Amino acid sequence: MRTPGSLLALLIPLLACGCVGYASYLPEEETVEELEIAKGLTVPTLELTRDELLAHKGPPSEKRSDGDTEVWVYQGRRDVEGVILIAVVVPVPLLLPIGRERIEVAFRGDKAVSATVHTIGDHGALCGMLPGPCGVGPIGCDTR
Repeated sequence: MRTPGSLLALLIPLLACGCVGYASYLPEEETVEELEIAKGLTVPTLELTRDELLAHKGPPSEKRSDGDTEVWVYQGRRDVEGVILIAVVVPVPLLLPIGRERIEVAFRGDKAVSATVHTIGDHGALCGMLPGPCGVGPIGCDTR
């Protein structure tokens, strides 16, 4: 036979319509074989020229040289970095607006040799006791 304390311990989570979990927003970097240089226009990175990139994206926000390689940097939108902790129904955001999406294209001569896209990726897990964004059933979990 269960004690009243055990029964109460089982009922409290069922009555709380919240979640337990976290979400992280952290920088990610990916070297791409094709680069979208304009809306709907994707070009293989190794076929991209300086003039083509300049014509579609305009001048870069930053240029830097490393030996015979020059890197053009195009800044994207600002974003947040950090984590959100979720306990019952109260999310605790620990986020700072320090992230920024950007594209870096490396050139040797007039041809691109690589392109790197920097984004803010979101990952996390939520578990809950009731239907909703935390899952369905006695214990529902969702992960990214």
